Amino acid sequence: MEGVVVIKLGGSVITDKKKPYSARTEVLDSISSSIAEWSGRLIVVHGGGSFGHPTAMKYKLSSTKYKRSGEGIFETREAMQQLSSMVSHYLGQHGVKTYTLPAVSLLTMEGDPRRDLAFLIKNILNSGLTPLTYGDVAVFRKGFRIVSGDYLSYVLSSAIRAERVIFTIDKQGILRNLDDPTSAIEELEFKQINQFVHASEKDATGGFKAKVSYARMIAENGIDVFFVNGFDKDALIRSLHGERGAGTLVKGKK
Repeated sequence: MEGVVVIKLGGSVITDKKKPYSARTEVLDSISSSIAEWSGRLIVVHGGGSFGHPTAMKYKLSSTKYKRSGEGIFETREAMQQLSSMVSHYLGQHGVKTYTLPAVSLLTMEGDPRRDLAFLIKNILNSGLTPLTYGDVAVFRKGFRIVSGDYLSYVLSSAIRAERVIFTIDKQGILRNLDDPTSAIEELEFKQINQFVHASEKDATGGFKAKVSYARMIAENGIDVFFVNGFDKDALIRSLHGERGAGTLVKGKK
């Protein structure tokens, strides 16, 4: 869909992962301001950070295994809904009106994209609203499983043929050397991205390795992917416009 950008707000950007249930409200305000400055159409996805991940791990919920029991489902989803409400609030404060979609409304009972997903998203966008979704615990035929925001970014960008996808992270981009924060790579072919997998803290959705995997899948679909520092307002605005030099650009397959 021409002119549509998918932006994934990383949990490590919008929350303080060292403090359970701690949102970085000043960052949410800054990001929302940046998004409001851009005139194009947008789909917003966000991660769990210090809201979803600690609760999910406490109850052994993950994105790779199904769970039949409902134990911990309410607590994990309540935490994510609380964070999503904050994201929606700050976007709304800057004039970006959202329409929140839980993961289960986007997927089939097998966990695949629903067949009419593109139609659903286009209707929301054409109404002037901004689709908003987040990492969630969804119920499938085999039971409950976490659906990561990174996976949803892949699903949504593929369904509507997005112009580009932006992952906001807590680094300047994909680093050539993890010990050197200034070593961000400006541009990569999609085939090269797996060479640069950051070590990351353990979480319920696979960490940076999973993010890189989905980014490669998005780029293989011919969609450019940016990794940008979510704390850098200028870099975020430049990536929304598709400008080179804003973090790391993973070039979509041509």
